[in-house]
Order: sequence, then C-alpha cells, then structure tokens
Amino acid sequence: MSEPHGGLPQTVRIADCAQLRLLASLPTCSDGDAFLVTPRGADGTDDMTTWKRGTKMRIGVDGPLWAVPHVTATIRAKAGNPQGEFPEKILLATPKAAGATAITHSVSSVSLTYVTSTKDIQDRLRTTAAQLNPGFAIDFPEQPKGDLALNAIKRALLAGVAAVLLLIAASMVLGAVEQLRDRKRVLTVLVAFGTRRRTLGSSILWQTVLPVMIGLLVAGLVGTTLGSALLGLVGRTAVFDWGSMLAIAGIGVAAAVMVTLLTLPTLWRSTRPEGLRYE
Repeated sequence: MSEPHGGLPQTVRIADCAQLRLLASLPTCSDGDAFLVTPRGADGTDDMTTWKRGTKMRIGVDGPLWAVPHVTATIRAKAGNPQGEFPEKILLATPKAAGATAITHSVSSVSLTYVTSTKDIQDRLRTTAAQLNPGFAIDFPEQPKGDLALNAIKRALLAGVAAVLLLIAASMVLGAVEQLRDRKRVLTVLVAFGTRRRTLGSSILWQTVLPVMIGLLVAGLVGTTLGSALLGLVGRTAVFDWGSMLAIAGIGVAAAVMVTLLTLPTLWRSTRPEGLRYE
C-alpha cells in the first residue's frame, strides 16, 4: 500500500492473532486489533509514513482506497520469526481491523516450517509450489534476495567507473611520458650520481597512486554523505555496499600500477648515459 499522492510503498500483513504472534510479541490480541511493528534494533524514527487512524492509502498501484485502522499498540518484531528481518515499520492487522476491501485485494502468503536435514528440501518445496500453481512465488528468509534491476545498475556503475579510470590512466600515461622526456637530462644526472632506477620508478608510482587514491577518497566521502542525506529525507536508512566500494578502490590501484608499468620503459631509456651528451 502507499499514500495516494506519490507516497512510498508500505506493508500491511493481515492474519489472525495466532499467526500474528509468530511475527511479533503481542501484549493482547483480539479480532479488530492492529499493531505497528518496529524493526528490532531500530527506533523507526526514519519511517515517515502516517499511520494515523483514518489515513487514506492506496492498495496496490491502481487499487481502491483503504483507511488505516486504529493502532492498538506499537510493538517490536520477534527474533527468529518466519518473516525474517523487518527492514521498516509494517502494520499487522487482524481481519476485522483490515476490513473486507483490504482482504479482497490482498496477496495471500503461506509460511512453512521445515527440517533442514534433507539436502534437497528447498528444491522439493519449489517443485510442489510449481505443481500447485506455476504463478506461486517461493522464497526463503535465510537466503539473501537480490534485486535484479539494482544488481544491473551496480554492474553498470562498476563498468562506468572502470572506463573512467582507464581514461584517466591513459591521460596520466601521456603526461608521465612527456614529463620524463622533458626531464631526461636531470634523470640521467641523478642516475650518474648513484640514484637507483628503482627509486625513480617508486617515485613515479607514488605520483600516480596518490592523486588516484585521494580522488577516490574524496568521491567516496562526498557520495556516501550525500546519499545518506538524500535517503534520510525520504525516510530510509543508508546501507553501504562496502564490497563495491573496495572493488572501485582496487580498480583505482590497478590503474595507477598500470600507469607506472607503462612509463617504466621510457624511464629506462631516459636514464641512459647517452643522455649526458650535449652539443
């Protein structure tokens, strides 16, 4: 459900008191009660939904309007409930509190408890559900569920970051080669006075690594801060994908190392004794 004028989707679960007690710790329950469940370990202050009695909400995308019933109490989700972790506040309603309109347009779900000693038990459950109705969807709360569209966006972003860093690396290679050619005589003199070529190669590595890492650090700080602020405005908590961030940092380090390796041949040629000749 969502508020009629572009509100965020919200979840309302309808069941009898026996089923609701499996999801949350209810103080008392009778048909006609409704409970607002707060995620465990959170105070729910980021949830901007107005769960006041009589507030109109839209069922589905183009379904009928539904009025929020009186909330009997605000409670916490129960640890180890069949639903898994609650990412945000949801409303648990008994059939009488939800009303006939919500029940008619609701999506039914069945929770099963099974023994994991059988290796292929999940495959059997999927097969049985498909035999009953091919349109049934089955998932297991203990298994992480990914969003296909979000995963595609993440892959596109990583590809874009890699392409941008490759362009930056190509530009840095050209700049480093030009600098080595301009400083050819200075580099030759340094080698003639005992400076090791390894030291000169390390200096090139630092000249490429530091700008890339500082740029990625600033971009990461600004991006995470801005993203957290924007998600806070819409009542959502930011969850950082540290794996993708480390992958981007790794791509940046690889680009810097590649720049150094591509400039080493020019460095060796620039430090030959012939560079001391002057006419």
